[in-house]
Amino acid sequence: MVYTKTTLTVLIFLLLSLPVLTHKNVDAPEVSMNDISFVELENQDFDLGFDTEAYLPTNFDPYALPQDPMTISFIDLDDLEFELDLLEE
Repeated sequence: MVYTKTTLTVLIFLLLSLPVLTHKNVDAPEVSMNDISFVELENQDFDLGFDTEAYLPTNFDPYALPQDPMTISFIDLDDLEFELDLLEE
């Protein structure tokens, strides 16, 4: 009896999902990789509204790999939640 009920449920699910699986959107145009154009912008300076030099270390290069990966500081989410709880009180 259990197998019959399970088999019937699977068959009904497959019958109901068949139109969704076989549906093709005929209105959607096909996009080729050659149709996509790449636009490269020249280097632009952005005004952030404050001087970033005060917040960055000397000789900062955002594209350079860290010399010692162990010096990277990470934020522990448990500590952050604890600090946020203290701010709410």
